[in-house]
Amino acid sequence: MSASLPKSDETTRKLEAQLLRSLAEVGQVEVSARMGVSESTLSRMKGEDLQRIASLVSALGLKLVRTDALTVDRADFIAVKRMARNWLDADLASLGEEL
Repeated sequence: MSASLPKSDETTRKLEAQLLRSLAEVGQVEVSARMGVSESTLSRMKGEDLQRIASLVSALGLKLVRTDALTVDRADFIAVKRMARNWLDADLASLGEEL
């Protein structure tokens, strides 16, 4: 992260870049059709509103994920990693391996 940008500005920049990448992947024609707006309206939104939208998402402490993504609570993720490590330690111990 750049030392000159506050964390929220850096997060906003990354969110804006993520939105632009996703828009490029799906295509402006398809996205405008899904939104029910013209391509020119979407283009204006991209130029005028995208940074404010990214800033709002950042200020709310949210992040963007694809609709098919599976998200889990950080504490649950850490718990699963600990269980996996415990299982692997026990498995290696049963084989006579030492970490």
